[in-house]
Amino acid sequence: MKVHTPEIAWHGRDPVYSCDVQPHQGGKNPLRIATAGTDSNIRIWYVKFSNEKKGMPEFASNLSRHNKAVNCVRWSPNGQILASGADDGCVILWQLSSTQGGGLSFGKEDEEVNQENWSGFKTLRGHLEDVYDMCWSTDGSRLISGSVDNSAIIWDITKGEKLQLLKDHRSFVQGVAWDPRDKMCATMSCDRSLRIYNLNTYRCQYNITKMPMTSTNNEGESQSKQVRMFQDDTMKSFFRRLTFTPDGEVLIVPAGTLEVGDNSMHTTFMFTRNSLPRPVLHLPGPNKATVAVRCSPVLFELRKAPKDEVSEPMDTSEPSEKSDPSKEDTQKESKDMEKSADTKDTSEEKKDMEKTADSKDASEEKKESKKEAGESLFNLPYRMIFAVATEDSVLLYDTQQNIPFAMISNLHYSQLSDMSWSSDGKLLVISSTDGYCTLIAFDDGELGIPYKDPTKSAVTEDVAKKVNSESSKVKNEDVVKDSNANQVTNKVVTASPNNKTSKKENSPAMEVKVKQIEKSPTQVAKATEPGSSLTKTTPPAVNKGPQPGPQPRRIQVTTLTSSAPPNSSPPSSAPKPRRVTLTTISSTQENK
Repeated sequence: MKVHTPEIAWHGRDPVYSCDVQPHQGGKNPLRIATAGTDSNIRIWYVKFSNEKKGMPEFASNLSRHNKAVNCVRWSPNGQILASGADDGCVILWQLSSTQGGGLSFGKEDEEVNQENWSGFKTLRGHLEDVYDMCWSTDGSRLISGSVDNSAIIWDITKGEKLQLLKDHRSFVQGVAWDPRDKMCATMSCDRSLRIYNLNTYRCQYNITKMPMTSTNNEGESQSKQVRMFQDDTMKSFFRRLTFTPDGEVLIVPAGTLEVGDNSMHTTFMFTRNSLPRPVLHLPGPNKATVAVRCSPVLFELRKAPKDEVSEPMDTSEPSEKSDPSKEDTQKESKDMEKSADTKDTSEEKKDMEKTADSKDASEEKKESKKEAGESLFNLPYRMIFAVATEDSVLLYDTQQNIPFAMISNLHYSQLSDMSWSSDGKLLVISSTDGYCTLIAFDDGELGIPYKDPTKSAVTEDVAKKVNSESSKVKNEDVVKDSNANQVTNKVVTASPNNKTSKKENSPAMEVKVKQIEKSPTQVAKATEPGSSLTKTTPPAVNKGPQPGPQPRRIQVTTLTSSAPPNSSPPSSAPKPRRVTLTTISSTQENK
């Protein structure tokens, strides 16, 4: 882990209120960081890594259309649109223009030139006061913004219109979050409440403010009471930036407080989708209030427990028992007796034994995997890493334990304001109100091994197998067609009264021998195409009246011809059809 705080003028000497790393576009596109400050500007930076793997920012562009301090910047999921919210109550959407650089960036004093130009193509107006936080939907078609006017607005990005106004809070909305599954959104206010809305009905499903707590008095009696969960408006920071985990299973909420006796402690609450009204876990420890939470977009494999911690079954046998050969012989004889007894069991009993053995093996494998992977707080096959920013430090957690695995402090002289991860999870950017940003770079495998979903890989393998089998079938069919086109054989057609291959009672089948007609290869290929038939049979006419005995049946035989229409004349190059001799086999002869 390389921690680097570049001593550059990010926004002059003004505080930096927000930062966000662009989702990597792939290829030769540079890695960009957007920062927002109280100088009413937004700045784009290129990030390059030195030989020591330290992140080095390079100025790229300056975006200036806001009239007041910019509090939040957020990239769209595809990285093509940048949204900014400011104290002027406007949300501006920016995109990269085709013109390359050329304009002055910082004004007359610095005279730096933009390497690329970004233009504001849409302005969303609806808030009456400052915009503090924003969050994109998963598909990038919608955006939610929270404001000082005690409301949150859900925007339609394509139309540039307001979809819904959420105005249930009684004070500033300082944090918003969007569910990755597009089912709900969450807002947090300094009125000490967390509200969760249904995105289908836009109604508030849960208003979370208190939770029950049990405590013991001086006499040792347990008492339960409702306590407040979140900080009040005396909290020094302007922001309470909550977030969902990348899989949407957990909602992590900062600015929590927990009353223990007469004292209160700062904490961060974690909610799951199945227990939204009450938190399932809280993360205690920081000396100051938590401000923001951001999750790494990369999922990691479960951390394996050290070999020393893996408990092995104890051997309680005495040394004499271990080295006694007679007992070993008796054990072998007993095993042989058991095997012989098993062979004498019925087939059903064998199946039951196999099932029980499979279940035992599966349970043993699960136990071994649990021992190797160690305990986990959530029943997930992977673990997620997230960073919690307090007023003066950053704590790194994962979903496998409730204590941080890393703590980074003494970074800045003032409060922290925002954080952001890169798409590969190897870079964490932290902004502060002292006017500087810190870049934390991680080496490959330092945080863990990226998780690969076995179900997805199995599905892709099945699809590949199906494609290969289908292609082999097509090749085989082509080979068969080619061989059929070069071979000429006599065929025997079996016809029944109902034009079916199956025989019925009182309806004897008749065999018709048809001589093969010589044809050109082109005609044979046409005849063997799907949909074409070599012979055509019509069902015989059956009299409805009673018949004294079986009657001879007439059979209409058509000779093999090409697939031309019935009324069209055959081509001159094709040979003329020959006559076919027909021999009927029946029980009675026709009376002449």
